[in-house]
Amino acid sequence: MRNPMFRNFGVLVASAATAWSTATGSLDVRFSMAVVVGAALFWGRGALIYGLAGLGGAYLLFGSSADHSIVDGHFGSLIAVTALAILETLALFVAVERTIARVHLVTPAARIWRFLFWVALISVLGGWSETLLVSWINRDVKMASVSQGIGIAIASIIAAIIASRKGSHWFRYDKSVAAELLAPLVIVMMTLVAIEITRQVWERQDEDNLTFVAEAAQTGFLKSTAEQLSMLNLQVDNSESVIVQDPMRFEEQLQTLVLGQSEISVAALVSVEANGSLSVDQSLSRLESPSVSSFKTAVGTFDGAILDSTQNNEVQLLGIEDIALSSSTFEPNMYFALPVKESLSQQFVVVSYSIPELLHSGMVAFSGLVDDVQIEITDIANNEISTSLWVEGDNTSQPSQTASSDGVISDLRLRFTASPMENFGIEVRSTVLVLGIEVLFGLAMLLVLLQGANAQYRLFLERRRRELLLEAALDATPGKSVVFDESLKVLAANQEVRDEFPGAIPGLDVTAIFGLTSDSGRARLVIDALQQALDGEVAHAELGEDDLDSSMRIVEIEAYPIHGMSNDRVGFLHATDSTERRSLAMRSSQSERMESLGALAGGLAHDFNNLLFVTLGNLQLMAMNDTIANDEKLSKFVSRSMSAVERGAEITKSLLAVARSQPLEESAVTLSDLVKGLLPLMRQALGAGRQVEVDIPDPSVQLMVDAGRLSSCILNLTFNSRDAMGPTGTLRISAHQVPETQTLELSVADDGKGMPADVVARAFEPFFTTKRAGSGTGLGLATVYAFAKQSGGTAYLESRVGVGTTVTLSLPIHTGAQKIDARAVQRRSGRRVVVADDEQSLAEMVASWLIDMGVDARFETSPKAALELIETFEPDVLVSDANFGEEMDGIQLARLAVAIVPDLAVIFMTGYSASMKELQEQGERTLAKPFSREDLYNALSPLIAEARESESTEGIEGGEQL
Repeated sequence: MRNPMFRNFGVLVASAATAWSTATGSLDVRFSMAVVVGAALFWGRGALIYGLAGLGGAYLLFGSSADHSIVDGHFGSLIAVTALAILETLALFVAVERTIARVHLVTPAARIWRFLFWVALISVLGGWSETLLVSWINRDVKMASVSQGIGIAIASIIAAIIASRKGSHWFRYDKSVAAELLAPLVIVMMTLVAIEITRQVWERQDEDNLTFVAEAAQTGFLKSTAEQLSMLNLQVDNSESVIVQDPMRFEEQLQTLVLGQSEISVAALVSVEANGSLSVDQSLSRLESPSVSSFKTAVGTFDGAILDSTQNNEVQLLGIEDIALSSSTFEPNMYFALPVKESLSQQFVVVSYSIPELLHSGMVAFSGLVDDVQIEITDIANNEISTSLWVEGDNTSQPSQTASSDGVISDLRLRFTASPMENFGIEVRSTVLVLGIEVLFGLAMLLVLLQGANAQYRLFLERRRRELLLEAALDATPGKSVVFDESLKVLAANQEVRDEFPGAIPGLDVTAIFGLTSDSGRARLVIDALQQALDGEVAHAELGEDDLDSSMRIVEIEAYPIHGMSNDRVGFLHATDSTERRSLAMRSSQSERMESLGALAGGLAHDFNNLLFVTLGNLQLMAMNDTIANDEKLSKFVSRSMSAVERGAEITKSLLAVARSQPLEESAVTLSDLVKGLLPLMRQALGAGRQVEVDIPDPSVQLMVDAGRLSSCILNLTFNSRDAMGPTGTLRISAHQVPETQTLELSVADDGKGMPADVVARAFEPFFTTKRAGSGTGLGLATVYAFAKQSGGTAYLESRVGVGTTVTLSLPIHTGAQKIDARAVQRRSGRRVVVADDEQSLAEMVASWLIDMGVDARFETSPKAALELIETFEPDVLVSDANFGEEMDGIQLARLAVAIVPDLAVIFMTGYSASMKELQEQGERTLAKPFSREDLYNALSPLIAEARESESTEGIEGGEQL
C-alpha cells in the first residue's frame, strides 16, 4: 500500500478483526498482537497507533457482548482487559524492535538469544497477569498461565516472521539477506506449537476422561439404584402375606435384604395416620441407633398424602434426607416407599438408600478411573443448582476443568460432576519426559541452525570486507567501473555507479548503467564486449550516438576476464567518458594546425605585403603625376592596377587575421548594444523567411575586444548560417557568463543542415571550404577563430547533420579597470623622422612620402645602421618595420633607440608579426602594410611639430639619399 491513509486503515481493520476473534475466544493464540506488532515493524509507528486503536476498539465493542466473554458485562473489567492487551502488545513491540528490528553488528546467535530472553520474560509476565486478571474478574472462568504464555510467545515469533519480509529490518545485514535467521525462528515457533499441541491433547484427554467418569458415575448410580429397588420389590412381594398377618415378623422377613446390602441404611414398616403423617411400626437397620432415630425423624417429615397404596408394586420416591452415622457425621439417603398391597390399612415399606453407597456400588467397575477424580452429586431443581448432596474425593485446589452428567430418578434430577484431583491425568514424570524431549529437540535444532547462521554471518563479514576492498579499489578508478557475473548483473561497482543507482547494487543490469534499452545497437555492443570478457578475452568498444540516444557523448569501454573464481565466470568492466578528452585533443591538434598555418600565412602575407606596399605606393605616385593624370587612357590603367593591388591587400589582411597579426583596437564594448546595432544588417543578410532571435540575459555586460572585428565575425557567421539554412530558419544569438573564468560565451546557432564530423574537425582551418570553387576563400571561420584567440579567448564549433550548427566565442569580460598609458601621446618640438625597413624600395618610398609632407626624413635598411643614424641624427619619430629577418627585430630596435633618445616616438609598420600586442604596447601606433600616404600622415602628424610656411623641402642624407 503506497497511500499511508489506506494502509493504516487496513491495519486498523485487520487488528480489530483478529482482536475480536481473540476477545471472543475464537483464537487460542494472540494473532491480534502479531498483526499489530508485525504491521508496526513493517510500516512504522503510525501503523502501531492504528493497530492498537483497532485492538482496543475490538475489545471494548465486542468483548462485553460476546458469547464467550469473560467480563460478564462489567465495564471496569472490560477496560482492565483492554488495557492489559494493549500493554502486552506495546511490550512485545518494544522487545522485538529493540532486539530484532534494528540492524546491529552482532552475531545471529546473540540476536536470537537476546530476542528469546525478552520474549520469555514478556510471555511469563503476560500469561501470569492475564490469569490473575481473569480470575479476579470472574472466578468461574479457569485459565492456564502456561497456555497464555505460550500464546504470547507464538505471537512474538509470528510478529518477527512478518517483520522479516521488510528488507530494511533485522533480516538484512547491510545489503545481504540473512535468510539463515528465519530458520531458527521457525524452529522456535514449531517447538512452542508442539508443546502447546501436546498440552492441548492432554487437556482434551483429561476432559474426555472426566466426561466419561461423570457419565459412568451417573449410569452406575442409576443402575445400582434400579437394582436395589428391584430386589426390594421382590423381597416385599415374597414377604407381604407374612407381614400382613404378623407385622412383628417384618424384621425377620427383611433381615436378609437389609443386612446383606450395604446400600440400605434403614428399612421400616410405616403406616399412614388419618392426618396424613407417617408412623414407623417396625424398623430394621444395619447402622447404630442414631441412624434409626434420624431415619424416624426424616420419615416424620414426609407427607403421607403423597403416597398412593393403589399403585401396585410401584416404588415411590419420598425424597432425600440425611441420616446420622454418628453424632457428627451425616450421610444423604434417598427414601423410597413400596405399598403393602394385602394390608387392610395403608402400610408401606420405607427404605432409605445411602447415596454414597449407591455411588460406590455403581462405580465398582470403574474403580481404576475414579481414584483421582472428585465426584459431586447435586440435586437440581428447576434447572438451577439447588443442593450439593455428596462429594466423593477431596480436592483443596480450585479445579481448572470439570465435566457433568445429569440423571433422573422419578421426579428427582441429579447432576454428577467430575473434577480432577491432585494426581489426575498424565503423570508428572511422563509430562516432564515428553515436554523435555520436545524442548531438547527444538533446542538442538536451534543450536545447529544458529551455529550455521554464525558461520554464514562470518562468511558474510568476510565477503563484505572483500567487497569493501573491491569497492575501494573500484572507487580509485575514474569513470564507471563494475564487476559483473555471467548473467550480466552487477556484483560490485565504484562510487559513481553506486551514487547513480542507490540500492540497486548488486543485481543491476550492466547495460542499465549506460541508460540503454535492450534492443539498441549500443546495448548489443556492450553485451558482446561483456560476453567476450566472460569467454576469457579482453574486449574494447566505443559507444557513440545511435538512433535511440541523442547525446553527443563518446564512451570508451574495456572488459577484462577475472580469473581464479572457481567455476564462476566473472568479468570487470571499465567505462570512461572520452568526450572531453577527445574534444581537448581535437582542439589542441586544431590549435597546432592553426598555429602552423597561421605562421605560414603570416610569412606569406609579410613578403606579399611588402611587394604590394611598394607597388601601391608607386602607383599612387604615378597617379599624382601630371602627365598620367592628364592622359585618360593611362589614368585608367593606373586606376585598375591600384584596385587589383587593393584587392590583394584585402586578402593579405585576412591572412594576417588568421595569423593573429592584425592590429586590434581593443575597447570596452557593450555586447547588447553592438548586437542591437547589427540586427538590421543581419536581417538584411538573412533575407525574408528567416528570423533572428537574441538572448542576452545581462544587457549591461561588456567585453574588452575590437568592436569592428567582433562585428565582422558576427556578420561572417550570419552569412554562413544563411548559406546553411533553407528558405526558412532561425538564427539564435545567445550569451551566458562563466564566472569562474571571467569570460562570456557568445553563441551563434542556426537550424540549418549541419556538418558531418570530418568537416567539423577542419572547419577552422584556413582555406578549407565546402563551397564550390570561386564561392569562398575558406578564411571566414579561420578569421573568427583567430580573432577569438588574439582577444584572449577561444572559439569552438558544434554541429549535427540535420540539426544545425553552433559557433561559440569565449571572450574576456571587461571588469571596469582602465589601462593607463604611461607614454601619453604628446607633440614633439621637431620634424625629424628615421625610417627603417629591410626592403630598400619600401623604405625609400615611405621616406619620399614624408619629404613630400615637409618632414626631414632619412632611412636605413638594417637595425644596426638605423641605430647609428639615430645616435647622430636624434630624430623625433622612428618609423620602423616589425620584422627585419635578422637577429634584431623592430621591437628590440625601438627599445635601443628609446634608450638613445628617451623622448623618441615609435611607429611600427608590419606585414606580419607574432608579437602584435608587444608592438602595440611599445609603439604609439602600428600601421598594417600596405597603408596609404594619408594613413601615414594621420599617424605621424600628432607626434611632430607643426609645419612652417617658410620650410622648404630638403634632400635626405643618410645611408642613401633621395
